[in-house]
Amino acid sequence: MATYINDFSHAIVAADTFRPQTLTATNNGLAVDAAAMGANALSARLSVGTVAGTTPTLNVKMQASPDGSGSWVDITGATFTQVTTSNQDQMIRFTVPPAASTTAPAYRYVRAVATIGGTSPAFALSVAVFGLRHHPQPSQGAQFAPPDIN
Repeated sequence: MATYINDFSHAIVAADTFRPQTLTATNNGLAVDAAAMGANALSARLSVGTVAGTTPTLNVKMQASPDGSGSWVDITGATFTQVTTSNQDQMIRFTVPPAASTTAPAYRYVRAVATIGGTSPAFALSVAVFGLRHHPQPSQGAQFAPPDIN
């Protein structure tokens, strides 16, 4: 019997949309290619360390794009709770939206957008995206498929 916890790193794909850094103004995160994540159901983790400034506010939302360079749209329900204090961790689940139309390309990339307010605000933060690793089935040329988990 397999011990799935030992296989965790082989089952999960993680990528940073904001690598650990301090932001002082509104910023867009890096585009993360969600194609390696077998399903369009993803999770994101916002980790905030030190917060500085007068009445600082941080609002973070997730967006999707078909090409990772433009046509970004907000993902419904993929918004973190506003952060105003240090040492906060949040996790959200969201679904990559379907294509805008039957002739439009599918949304493949996701990113975080951090909107910062206040007087001289500074937020030490990171945002990572997580999903299940895509494993091709044997009919798609793979040597094996992952076990079914009930």
